[in-house]
Amino acid sequence: KNDVVVKAFCSEGPAQAAGVRPGWAVDWPKTLQLNPMAELPSKEEFMDSPKSILEKSGLRLAFKNLYPVKTRQCMFYGTKTARSWRSLEIPGEFCEFEFSSDGDGASFPHQRWGFWALVSAKPAEKEEKKADSFSLEVEKKEGAMLGITTQEVSGACMITSIEPGSTPIQEWNAAHPDKALKVHDFILEVNGVKSSYESILDELRKFQKHVIVAKRSKEPMCSSGHILRPDPRVYNVCDVCRAPGTQFRCQDGCDYDMCVNCFQSFTSGPVHCPLEDLTTFAQKRVQVVSRGEGNQDDPEVERDSWDEQRLRALCAKHGWDFEWMTEDGERRRRANERFTEWKLEESMASFLHQDTTQMPDSQPLKSEEVEVVAPPVLQRVNS
Repeated sequence: KNDVVVKAFCSEGPAQAAGVRPGWAVDWPKTLQLNPMAELPSKEEFMDSPKSILEKSGLRLAFKNLYPVKTRQCMFYGTKTARSWRSLEIPGEFCEFEFSSDGDGASFPHQRWGFWALVSAKPAEKEEKKADSFSLEVEKKEGAMLGITTQEVSGACMITSIEPGSTPIQEWNAAHPDKALKVHDFILEVNGVKSSYESILDELRKFQKHVIVAKRSKEPMCSSGHILRPDPRVYNVCDVCRAPGTQFRCQDGCDYDMCVNCFQSFTSGPVHCPLEDLTTFAQKRVQVVSRGEGNQDDPEVERDSWDEQRLRALCAKHGWDFEWMTEDGERRRRANERFTEWKLEESMASFLHQDTTQMPDSQPLKSEEVEVVAPPVLQRVNS
């Protein structure tokens, strides 16, 4: 409430180039220091009308990151249930996921090693103004409970907890998520009764159909009705969902903590999910990625079985003789090879014994007498 936060960018500009991101706030004291000669409004006037600065030109604005250190927004573990695994809204445009396991998953490896996390942009908010109050109809049968715990806060009836299980309130919340009754909501009237907290409580104890008119709390509060303030506690447990690691705490002495997930679920509506079936989407994504990457292994080519019809057609096309390789056929083939070699040797011998007195151009060869000199004879002489 004490800062003007960047919600979105209309177009690319100097702020984005400098590294400013949605969720950052204007550092007003430093902005005043950077513009000593400019006529700037006071911080209160700037908080009332932030757009007045956007209409000016030639100013140097300073921004600050409200969360300069990474903080854990949520931690999920165990089986997939509505309490331990659920969607949440993360401020800003960047988040990191970390997965760890104790390694004891030999019996169920497919249930322990990894998870799917779908991150989608938040849809644009509608201009419609939400109603301050809403109504719900539940039936409290004989011997059953509604499933809520209430407490008087400044004369009003505030819901401090909603019991899990198959209760009328839980059934209503599952069927009407936009009108779900939440912790810290105020019950304004029940079946027209709204005079006091005790009268509302007496009406809720009756076993009949109840028409309840409730109102959202503007800010989450503790069980005593105190407003929660930012106070990170890594080792504390959320008093709503029992998840470890909290970001908000009662500053009036109550031992009451709340995580970011529960805080955002109270201050905003249900988290928008663009897909109805995440499991089907994950399976299709795996198939598409596998086809895109292809087979990364080295290919192994194996010879297909010979087809006689294909071989005969191939031999007929090229004028070859077709015959399956048998023992008799191999013997005939080798005999033909030896016969061919013999015929080749006979033709070469006849060629060498032809009359060589003629040159290839039919010119007679000149005969020359060559004197042969006998080699010297060496004799051994005894001395």
